[in-house]
Amino acid sequence: MLVSADRAKSAHWQQALAEVNQHIPVTQMVFDEAHLPFTADKYRDSLTNLYDFRLFPMQLVVMSGTVQPASESTLIDMFGLDPDCIIIRTPTIRPELEYILEHPYQSNNHIAARVVEILNAPHNLNEQDRALIFVPYLDQGKQLAEILHCDFYNGDKTLASNEDKEAMYTHWIKGTQKVMVCTAAFGAGNDYPHVRTVIHVGSPQEMIGCIQEKSRAGCDGQRAKCYFLPRYPGIPPEVPDGQIDHKGLTAMHNWLFPKNPVCLRYGLTKFCDGVGTSCMDDMSYQKCSVCQYPSSIKPLIVNHNTTTHISTLKRTATTFTTNHSNNSSSDTFTVAANNSKRRKIAQEVKVNQYVDQLKTSLDYFNGTCAYCLTHGIDSNTHDLMHCPTLSTQGLVQYLTWKQQITYGKDHKQICYHCHVPQCNDKLHPTFSG
Repeated sequence: MLVSADRAKSAHWQQALAEVNQHIPVTQMVFDEAHLPFTADKYRDSLTNLYDFRLFPMQLVVMSGTVQPASESTLIDMFGLDPDCIIIRTPTIRPELEYILEHPYQSNNHIAARVVEILNAPHNLNEQDRALIFVPYLDQGKQLAEILHCDFYNGDKTLASNEDKEAMYTHWIKGTQKVMVCTAAFGAGNDYPHVRTVIHVGSPQEMIGCIQEKSRAGCDGQRAKCYFLPRYPGIPPEVPDGQIDHKGLTAMHNWLFPKNPVCLRYGLTKFCDGVGTSCMDDMSYQKCSVCQYPSSIKPLIVNHNTTTHISTLKRTATTFTTNHSNNSSSDTFTVAANNSKRRKIAQEVKVNQYVDQLKTSLDYFNGTCAYCLTHGIDSNTHDLMHCPTLSTQGLVQYLTWKQQITYGKDHKQICYHCHVPQCNDKLHPTFSG
């Protein structure tokens, strides 16, 4: 069965899966694109508390092609895997890809002109060949799509419905439009084999997403070009002390705006594999824009003494699965399932304590006028909208102030009418639809 993370976290799905398990044992669950919890957890609630997926004893396999070694322990904890789980890695060399990093551009108009120039180069796309142009911002994507007279694939429902996106994908696959502008929404999961050109417009912010996006190129093993057209750098990202830069914010900035020229392939593989591989390490590797001029490369000390098996596989993957070398698989999976249940219960207790505390605070204002109460005027004979004190001091100003209240991304679900968190139905039902 194939299911989205959103559905797999729903009570209906979990109940149905438990019923199926009573008749036909469910022995394995596979979670693909496991890097997404690092990049999308702030706006996808289904990508939090991922240990919830293991409802009963079964094997859990977690897959991704862009998890750096420094993030392994965090990912293992996220999914509630055994600390001794088996980790299988293949290197991210991608010898068929040529990386071209150009000098920073002054404006989006300059970048757009360069995109047109690249696409109009003599090596026009063959019948089966395709091109993808990744943009960091919606307005930039809309502008570029208009210039190129092509579709703009993005995740904003106000700009493109699911039906619209399906039509865009069909146009691109069938060759009605060989070029498509897109956001990171198209960065993972698409493996059309004959993408010959990938262009990153502007400055990607995250290395983990950038690697996913550039890897859409050359899935047939044939040569492909990956262009990077950055804007002039802003302020370098800051990662708090003691925190792991899972998204690769610093690595991305340093790769786009290096103080000294360094092999581009080395920077990408260093992030994903923990061990960098230079274009010069093998004659079969396509040479990046830096390595085409060897005299400009900063000398590198490359350590290839690693237990990771080195190959030139097109598709890369990091797979985490439960290790049962010391215990039987059933015992290991039972322990993991019990640990997941304990973590779920602890999380529910924590949420309920927060909800009860907040509900008690809100009940303090129940049956009285909050405005009068906060101004030291004892009144329980009227509600806020009929407050005589407020009407004399400016109801319009209050309503204007209320409409200007905004919340940061960390607040997640907030009712914009009563401003009560929708974290629990006991406190405030969550909007649907």
